[in-house]
Amino acid sequence: MDRRTFLAYAIVPLYLTGLLTRSAHRVLDDTRLSVLDGSTIANALSATHIQALLAVLSLPHWLYLFVWTNPKGFIALTKKAGFVSPVECFANAAHALKVLQMASLLAYVVPRASVEDASFAFLSASPFALLLALDLLVAGQCLNIAVYRAIGSYGVYYGCRLGKRKVPWVTGFPFDVVPHAQYTGAVMSTWGFAMLLAMSGMLAADAICELYVVTTCMTVFYACTSFVEGHL
Repeated sequence: MDRRTFLAYAIVPLYLTGLLTRSAHRVLDDTRLSVLDGSTIANALSATHIQALLAVLSLPHWLYLFVWTNPKGFIALTKKAGFVSPVECFANAAHALKVLQMASLLAYVVPRASVEDASFAFLSASPFALLLALDLLVAGQCLNIAVYRAIGSYGVYYGCRLGKRKVPWVTGFPFDVVPHAQYTGAVMSTWGFAMLLAMSGMLAADAICELYVVTTCMTVFYACTSFVEGHL
C-alpha cells in the first residue's frame, strides 16, 4: 500500500457517502457525541474511577517519556536487570502495559454494558456516521501496521536512542500521509471504536460521556508523546 491507495480507500468512500446521503450533520447525534457538555465532562473527570482509569492508561506514555529523554539511564537499568537488548526490554515492557491498558478498559466497559438493552443504534444510524467510525478504526490499524512494516520493532521502540545503529529512516508511506503515523493511527482507532461502542446502545448516556472523555484524554496523551519525540 502507498500514499495514494491509502487515501483512496480511507477518504474517498467517506466523502462520497456524506455527499450522497447528505447526512454529515447527523454524526453528533448518531455517535452520541451530543451528550458531551461542560457539566458532564466535569463530572466525568471528577469521578474517582475515571481518574484511576486515566492513570493506568497514561503509564505507557510515562515509560516512553523516560526512555526517550533518558536512554542511557534506561540502558543501564536493563543491563543491571540482566537484559541483553534494551530495545527488546522496552518493547516487552510496552506490550505488557498495553495489555494492562486493555484490561483496565474492559474492566470499565464490561460492568456498564448491557447486551439485553442494546439497541444497536448503528443499524439505524446514517451511513456516513457508521462509515466514519469504521473508517477511523480500520484506517488507524492500517497506519499502525504500515509503521511496523516500514521501520520494524527497532524503529518503533526507539532503537535509534538505545544503541541500534541501523534503524531505517523512512520518509515514504505512511510517514508521508500524516506526522507521527503510529500515534495518529492509534488515536483514529480509539475514536472509531468509541463511536461504534456508543452507537451500540449498550451504554447509558453517562457511561458514553465518560467513554468520550477518556478517549479525549488518550488523544492528549498521544499528542504529548508526539511532542516529546519531536521537540525533546
